[in-house]
Amino acid sequence: MFSFNARLVTLQSLLHDRACRVSLNFSNEICDDLEHEENDKEQLEALSYGNNLYTVLLMVATLPSLVMATFL
Repeated sequence: MFSFNARLVTLQSLLHDRACRVSLNFSNEICDDLEHEENDKEQLEALSYGNNLYTVLLMVATLPSLVMATFL
């Protein structure tokens, strides 16, 4: 159970980093230093976008089991 949760935390962190650097095109300086008070707006955007990616990923991962449960 611990390894499953540790994997999800790592995945969520990677999605936040991807959202910051790739999807939102923030500079490396901003993405590396999101914890500073002056980067609050960027941090909020990156976390929001990363959480949306994570939600979509979970929905896509759950969809096959929902289809199988419906028809079996």
